[in-house]
Amino acid sequence: MHNSSLFLATLLVWGGFQGVAPLAVQASEGVEWIAQRSPTDAQLDTLLEQGNQFVEARNYPRAIQVYQQALRLDPQNARLYSGIGYLQAIQGNFAQAAQAYRQAVVYDRQNGDFFYALGHSLAKIGDNAAAQIAYQQAIQLDRNNLEAYLGLGVVQWRQNDFISAKRTYEQVLSADPRNFQAHELLGAMYLKQGQLDQSIQHLRQAEQLNPRSGSIQVKLASAWLARGNVDLGRQALDKAAQLDSRNPVIYMTIGKIQESFENWPEAYQAYQRAVSLDRNLVDAHRSMGDILMRQNDVLLAIATYRQVVQLAPQDPEGYYKLALALKERDRKQEALSVLERALQLYQVAGDREGIDRVKALMEEL
Repeated sequence: MHNSSLFLATLLVWGGFQGVAPLAVQASEGVEWIAQRSPTDAQLDTLLEQGNQFVEARNYPRAIQVYQQALRLDPQNARLYSGIGYLQAIQGNFAQAAQAYRQAVVYDRQNGDFFYALGHSLAKIGDNAAAQIAYQQAIQLDRNNLEAYLGLGVVQWRQNDFISAKRTYEQVLSADPRNFQAHELLGAMYLKQGQLDQSIQHLRQAEQLNPRSGSIQVKLASAWLARGNVDLGRQALDKAAQLDSRNPVIYMTIGKIQESFENWPEAYQAYQRAVSLDRNLVDAHRSMGDILMRQNDVLLAIATYRQVVQLAPQDPEGYYKLALALKERDRKQEALSVLERALQLYQVAGDREGIDRVKALMEEL
């Protein structure tokens, strides 16, 4: 039932692994299975048929509503909960998906796929400890579910349990030596720990197994550059952009790498490309603003930071940086107004360091 062609979410090298091996989705398989039943209740049968029609039409919210109606008639149907979880997950509603899968495993404790899907959903919302338990249960029920091992390794890594994560990835490679995802993840983990020889070894193996992966090239670039091999690093960056030219995350990663080596024009260009592909990338706009401030292009930095606060109105850092830029242009009243908003947001978050920074800047105005 597992899909061997998982897409591995991109590793953002500047902040650790942000993604997790995604849910193996088989084109509404979990939902279609429900409709194959022959329920005696005619009303339930009608609801299941209606729900599947909405799924086929890709009207997922309406399908969920119909399946929820069906649950009133069959409240212990684990497959119904699983179907709802699946539909929530493919819409990116992972908190709701996790809630549905929690119910699914209550009524079917022997279904490893339900536990795997629960682990995936929990990992996507950052509940790594609970995700780890779910993945471990999935593995206990199906020792051959390598996707569950990959997900387990990711959440172990997120919790800084590098020894366990390494052991988990090695288990995957023991079962499947050609698993490029395990090589990529091990390479990325070694890179984060500064073990460059081991990192490059695994990443080159991943590259051989999956030569069309832009994310592998980005990690290889990071490793080569960290090792001081600028030529190979730049070659890998160029290859990453060629392989995945429409992926804004690739350009975000390239920007961060270039920034780490103080290649400001190249970094800015990469962020521009990322924004051209996804105008809602807050991190790209913020990084562009930072580079502009570094280059004393304050007016353009102000415009860029305004875009940041528009896209992320609850992020106090954006307001703080906008105030810094306004201060540079001696626009003190505007800066104070912006700082008041930053202060409110830092206070709500209970961020004492942020509060102190804002107050210190206010005193300078």
